[in-house]
Amino acid sequence: LDAASKPASPVFVQTERTQLYSFLINLANDRAVVLANKSVSNELPAWTNMRVVIGHGPESLENSVVDPFVATWLSDPEQAAKNLMETFEISYLIKSPEDPPASGYPKTWELIYDRAGYQVFRVK
Repeated sequence: LDAASKPASPVFVQTERTQLYSFLINLANDRAVVLANKSVSNELPAWTNMRVVIGHGPESLENSVVDPFVATWLSDPEQAAKNLMETFEISYLIKSPEDPPASGYPKTWELIYDRAGYQVFRVK
C-alpha cells in the first residue's frame, strides 16, 4: 500500500519513459545492444529484448569495466564513442533528461527519437 500512495521508481515508470520503451519495442532488432545511463538501463530489459552495456546486472556487459567509459560518454560523446562502439557493438544510444549536456555527437549517429528530453541515436 505504501508504494501505491507514493508513486516512484522502480514500482512506477514515468509516462515519458514508457513512451520511449514502446518506441524501442517496435524499433529494435532482437538483442540489440544499448548504451544509456544506469537508471534507463536498469528498466530497459524489462520492456524490450535489448541488452544494456551497464545498469541491470544480468543483462549488463562487463559492468565494472565499463562504468568509466559510460561516464565519459555521457559528458563527451565524441571522445568515448569510438572505443565503446567497437568494444561492445552498440546499436543504439539513449540520452535522458538527467544526463549532463553533451559536447557534441559523432556524425555516425542518427537521431531517431527526440521527445520529453529523451533522445535515441542509431549507430550507423
